[in-house]
Amino acid sequence: MIWDLRFGILDLENAAHHDFRFFRNADFGARVFYRFNRSIERSDSANPKSAIPNPKSIRGILKMENIQKHVDRKRRTGEIEFFIEERSEDCVVSRMPISQGALNPFGTIHAGAMLWLADVTATVLAIGDTQLGERGQGFPLAINLNANLLGNQRGGEVRAEARFVRKGKRVTVVRTRVTGDENRLLADVTTNHIPAK
Repeated sequence: MIWDLRFGILDLENAAHHDFRFFRNADFGARVFYRFNRSIERSDSANPKSAIPNPKSIRGILKMENIQKHVDRKRRTGEIEFFIEERSEDCVVSRMPISQGALNPFGTIHAGAMLWLADVTATVLAIGDTQLGERGQGFPLAINLNANLLGNQRGGEVRAEARFVRKGKRVTVVRTRVTGDENRLLADVTTNHIPAK
């Protein structure tokens, strides 16, 4: 089963302000949509949903004047998405095509996009077969996230693989590796989760 997760970025008055919220369908196993207020930057594009196949297609944003215009902008918009491709009791694998919405002003993947991919992939693993309550009881809330950003790339797609470090009744620890082209490690992320009451 493939889940379709979309990330829509709402208008931000201040890119440094983070107000995280998520909304999910009651049927978590079919199709899941997340929407956050989060400062993910993107380049201007007539089609922000289009994937970036190679660096040539984003050369325009590398000009210094374009970067300065981007930095000076107050409004930030964009959309990124990824797909859960494998899910088992001890491992979840997801894939994210690199779109305009996932890029920073230099044309590489925004760190926030990689962290979002890693965090949601880890959360899906931590949920496992938990039956969530009406008000989300049992949802594995992240209480800590540690990330080492080790590389980057300009196009193609990235893959996240989440595995348990510790699966406890109160605290669950998940390690998620985000890899890019030729299986190059881009981010090594560890998250701690506790079940919502």
